[in-house]
Amino acid sequence: MKHFHNNVMSIYLLLVIILLIITSVSSYISITQIEKETNQILVDAIPFSRAAENLLTQLVNQDTGVRGFISTKNEDFLAPYNIGKARLVDHLKTIRLHQDNHPIMKDIMEEDALPQIEIIQEYFDSQIALVKDGNVDTARERLDYGKVLMDRYRDIHTVVEQDITNIINHAWNKSNIATNRSKVIILTNLSLMLIIGIAATVYFMKLNELNKKLVSMVTIDALTQLNNRFSFDQKLKKEFEQSQKTQEPISLLLFDIDHFKRYNDNYGHLKGDVCLQQLAAEVRRTFQDLNAYPARYGGEEFAVILLNCMLGQATDKADQLRANIEALKLTHEYSPTHSYVTVSVGVATLTPLPNQRPQILIEQADLALYKAKETRNTVEVFEG
Repeated sequence: MKHFHNNVMSIYLLLVIILLIITSVSSYISITQIEKETNQILVDAIPFSRAAENLLTQLVNQDTGVRGFISTKNEDFLAPYNIGKARLVDHLKTIRLHQDNHPIMKDIMEEDALPQIEIIQEYFDSQIALVKDGNVDTARERLDYGKVLMDRYRDIHTVVEQDITNIINHAWNKSNIATNRSKVIILTNLSLMLIIGIAATVYFMKLNELNKKLVSMVTIDALTQLNNRFSFDQKLKKEFEQSQKTQEPISLLLFDIDHFKRYNDNYGHLKGDVCLQQLAAEVRRTFQDLNAYPARYGGEEFAVILLNCMLGQATDKADQLRANIEALKLTHEYSPTHSYVTVSVGVATLTPLPNQRPQILIEQADLALYKAKETRNTVEVFEG
């Protein structure tokens, strides 16, 4: 069932990641579209529209210059005319460069605006020529004709302005649509990332829980919930090597239950298991305030590693443990030495030399335990 659940979680995460990739690609396309629309506004629509809009301004500047020249014969008035004409040429170049992207405006410009501008330019040129040839009166008589030409262009310009507004609005609308689309996709991405985050958190929490269970299965004794023999061996090796470096003492207590075989044979193994659990709980209580590592060493035998602990302190804690277990008053009427469950404890302390191995500490504590079991319910210390 757990295997099935993990497979479902993996497939779920994979699907969400695929969706995230798809929406990320869509987001990239949408953002690219925004850039394209914005570039069209900046590079195409806005310059084109401004050029078309400024045509009337330049025609008015030319008209003012021509009228001033006719009125005064002062060629200084031709300066604004020439400036307006030059700018008009520049604007027309810009319009021709971009007009293919705006078919409606192109039609208006080619069919109405540009032909009218050519007529007006011919009118301006002819008026200037008349004045320079001395025909000022003729030029003045034609001023009303020039006004008619300008009014016609103003009517055309009104249509141009409306189309300019439509071009800008259309470009901005396309950009806004792309922007909104991108916002939706980005929000979708964020939602998917949130889903992935939640799913991943749940997944890894379950994975971590499973890992803890696996670690517990490998390192914890199932019956007593103390560290097992495997984890004890690993811990002792690690701390022994650390003590070799720091030259701090390390102590080891080995103890087992007195006459436990008789307890099991007469009370049964189930009650024997309960007895082991009660003793394990007392071991945890006794050493909870110390830098200690208690373990079930095997069968009815237990071990406690005491770090940075001198022999005297280790001996005192060993005797405290012995007394605490006796104080539990767990009945053992089949024991030939005591009426309650008791333990015998062996203690060894060592500041390890560089060439020594952890096994030496175990051997020393085991020798002390062997001596303690000669009298039972006692603590013996290894004396090398």
